[in-house]
Amino acid sequence: MENTTTQPKITKAQIIDNIRIVNVSQNSWQDENLLLLTTLTNEQIETTLNPLINEERQDKSGEVIYSNDDMANILSKKYPDDIVVLYAEPYYLTL
Repeated sequence: MENTTTQPKITKAQIIDNIRIVNVSQNSWQDENLLLLTTLTNEQIETTLNPLINEERQDKSGEVIYSNDDMANILSKKYPDDIVVLYAEPYYLTL
């Protein structure tokens, strides 16, 4: 029996039209920015990460900490059909 519930494959042109690099600023420390290569919209990123960031800011004990890896993983799990790639350090090429 064939599985007819699978989603159609996204084409290369659709990926190119929707993929972008997003620098998510979470606080005043630029080195803690979340640099993503993603097809997610700003709204998808904001609605997913704002509760985490607020929880971390409101925790007085210092026990609630979300790393950039955690946030990228949470986005990937929530939107499994989208592209979410975390760049801790962008790659540089000198010619």
